[in-house]
Amino acid sequence: MQLVDGEDLSKKIAGGPIDGRVAARYVRQATLGVQAAHGEGVLHRDLKPHNIMISRTDDQALVTDFGLAKLFTSEENTRSAEVFGTPSYMAPEQALASRNVTELSDVYSLGATLYHLLTGRPPFQSNSFYETI
Repeated sequence: MQLVDGEDLSKKIAGGPIDGRVAARYVRQATLGVQAAHGEGVLHRDLKPHNIMISRTDDQALVTDFGLAKLFTSEENTRSAEVFGTPSYMAPEQALASRNVTELSDVYSLGATLYHLLTGRPPFQSNSFYETI
């Protein structure tokens, strides 16, 4: 992956919500990156503001941290009763440790990210990982 001179999106929203048009542009750009990954058969499974970098040079959003990614056809990273990802941004099927995590699960996470950008807080948040789920 290329080196990105910038900061992750979570730093841009540390002070609260950002302008709706800016938020929509960032999420659209991230969506194009996720669409490219899906085109290669890769699910990200941990989309959130921390994993979207904003370049200082051109103010473009780039998806990062594919550490929990999985190939559509691979069961390698998905085991029964294990939850992968960040609870505040997880699709319900992902939070339930379902083997039915699909491209739509990543789309849900992008929507949860947009919600956070517009409201200044994640859609679901609690004191612990399991309480949030």
